[in-house]
Amino acid sequence: MKLRIIYTLMSALALSLLLTGYSGGPAATQNQGYTGAPGDVEASGGTAWTCQTCHSGPLQVTMDIEVFEEGTNMPVTDYVADATYDVKVTVNDMNNDAAAYGFQMVSLVDSDESDVNGWSSPGTSVQIATANTTNRSYAEHSEPSSTNVFEIKWTAPAEGSGSVTFYSASTGVDGNSMNSNDGGSTATLNLTERTVGIFNATQLDARVHVYPNPVADLLNLNIESAFSGDVLTEIMDLQGRVAATRTVNLTLGANQERFEVNDLNTGTYLVRLTKDNQVLTTRFVKK
Repeated sequence: MKLRIIYTLMSALALSLLLTGYSGGPAATQNQGYTGAPGDVEASGGTAWTCQTCHSGPLQVTMDIEVFEEGTNMPVTDYVADATYDVKVTVNDMNNDAAAYGFQMVSLVDSDESDVNGWSSPGTSVQIATANTTNRSYAEHSEPSSTNVFEIKWTAPAEGSGSVTFYSASTGVDGNSMNSNDGGSTATLNLTERTVGIFNATQLDARVHVYPNPVADLLNLNIESAFSGDVLTEIMDLQGRVAATRTVNLTLGANQERFEVNDLNTGTYLVRLTKDNQVLTTRFVKK
């Protein structure tokens, strides 16, 4: 009888530890990716393993993945190389009966399923963790969250990477330390690579530094030029719409220019310098 009691207690403790481990995020605590993405953990039969594999009870949740221009509520369907965006995951509780929520997400380049690894600045109850089994970087919950919204920043891959897909799985739990009554869901979001008509030109023989960045009203440009002559200088949004333009006469060496940007909407912008089909660009954020 004593052995049976001890065995029962040990089994309960093991189950409790397992559930506690997953509650801290599967990549951080289990070194696993459960997003349903190609190359993540597979269950028997080759089926992709997701949060829903274990949390498959009657609790009904769906989820949304949204990507916004940084610092705005403007959703995007494509990206500019090396630009930073705001990403939001929302777990929709269909019957409002979940006690807590969790998620895991990865972003992969479609052409070769390589990890973008662009996560930064995780929000409340969000962490960035690398799973050793997949060698991928995941955004995931750091603890069971009472809020159903998770936010993090994401930096797009380098120019020429092509389309990218976000793979995510989520769960809603009833808080009874068992998963039989929980629920899960999955979602994907695809972004194509956006060009703004500046990436096929040769590099302008100069360097430019913008500050402050982020900027509120006055943007300073320090331009170190290897030549003298007129250069078209433009400020444009990520859709290629020009917000300001002027011709700047550069001299060999250090040059300084200023742009008033207080009328720009919050978001990410490009500074573009052009001369004879030679281009130099850099980014700044208007706060």
